Amino acid sequence: MVMLWLIANAQAVECGEPVREEELAGAISMAESAFKELDDLGFRDGVNEAAGILLPCMSDAMSGELVGRYHRLMALHLFTIGDLENANRSLQAGFTSYPEYDWSNGLLPPSHDLRVAWDAMAPDTSTRTVPEPRSGSLAFDGEHSRKRPKNQPTIAQLFDESGMSVSTSYLGPREPLPHYVAIPRQRNMLLACAGGAAALSGTTYALGWRARGNMFSSASNPNLPADTLNSSRATANLMSFASGALFSVAAGCGVGAGWIGSR
Repeated sequence: MVMLWLIANAQAVECGEPVREEELAGAISMAESAFKELDDLGFRDGVNEAAGILLPCMSDAMSGELVGRYHRLMALHLFTIGDLENANRSLQAGFTSYPEYDWSNGLLPPSHDLRVAWDAMAPDTSTRTVPEPRSGSLAFDGEHSRKRPKNQPTIAQLFDESGMSVSTSYLGPREPLPHYVAIPRQRNMLLACAGGAAALSGTTYALGWRARGNMFSSASNPNLPADTLNSSRATANLMSFASGALFSVAAGCGVGAGWIGSR
């Protein structure tokens, strides 16, 4: 199904001065006021300003409250153009981001379809992990994380190393992230390999050392069969060999992770 995100997914905006939270909040307030006053043109202009001009130029991570307000504005916009399915998805995102919203401002009457849906909602916290940026960080709906909401739209932000947002986008659940240079997923697999192999190497080394100690403490017993000593010696040698081999694997995986991470 084609997703009707329209201007809510504006990307190609030339940003001048960075946009702060209060500026976007003001535009949302104006759009909400126009909606309450049945001013269709004013509401459309307010949505255009918030979604097509201000949001793509946000400089900071957005607060949960502002994220919730933006999702609700998109829900109203999508509802007015007849896209009820995506309106409910945006409303769900708004509820998940900020469920404490107070409807006493009269934005929607209790009998409105979106209010009825809101009152029956529970947060949807299902996510999927996206690749880690080579530099900077990601945030979804104001939270610095690589966990992207799975079933609902999200405000995705990419930050540079100084913490300044270089990209802010409103994305549907299946829309791709804006392009960024990511660390290959193989690096994380190699890091897991290095950590696991190092832990096993330490365990086998400890077992080998204990077998070696048992062997020497038992050697003074003249009644102990030779086969028992040979078994203890074989165990100690096997554990030592396994520890060394696992350490080599850990080192190899670590070097590989470092090489991939620096490419």
